[in-house]
Amino acid sequence: MQKEETRRIIMAAAYSLFGLRGYEKTTMRELAARADVSLGTIFNHFPDKPSLLLSAFSEDVETVIQNIFDTIPAADIKVQLTLIVIELYEFFGLNPAFSRTLIKEALFIEGDSGDMLADQISEFRIKIEKLFTGAIERGEVDHKINIRNETRAFLSYFLLGLFAGLGESAFDIKKQTALFVLLLERHLAGVLTKTL
Repeated sequence: MQKEETRRIIMAAAYSLFGLRGYEKTTMRELAARADVSLGTIFNHFPDKPSLLLSAFSEDVETVIQNIFDTIPAADIKVQLTLIVIELYEFFGLNPAFSRTLIKEALFIEGDSGDMLADQISEFRIKIEKLFTGAIERGEVDHKINIRNETRAFLSYFLLGLFAGLGESAFDIKKQTALFVLLLERHLAGVLTKTL
């Protein structure tokens, strides 16, 4: 129990320092001081700084994603995808400085941390593909669509709004969600069945 609490304290300190000083400028010694633990304690929990960065992000976003898919409506692909985007934009928008740092550092990260992130993205992609499969089964979407391509389009629109939002001084969730919905509606116009 105490080990888990120590891990959470370290990750909270990482959130704070990475957002405040930036990932590159934050040293592990500063992090140990902020968390009020020894340097060795940090390395017992995290083998390196990239694993700490991604662990701090990964655990939180996994909880958000699980909550989304536990509560998502059973129908209407447009509503489903929009709700996912709203929830994730709210998550990234809570701490834009940390989100900028995370995305900047995580884009091309390698090693175990990169593998962990790739696995998480793959799991998310599979969940989105299942939503499109369900939409086909309900007759909402043309059965001839390429589910993988539709999922890639969704992820592209999501990332476009995320990067645009994080590129501004304040992340305007409503504005970026409206951009996403506009792109999604234009895209889905070609794949939704006539009955909707």
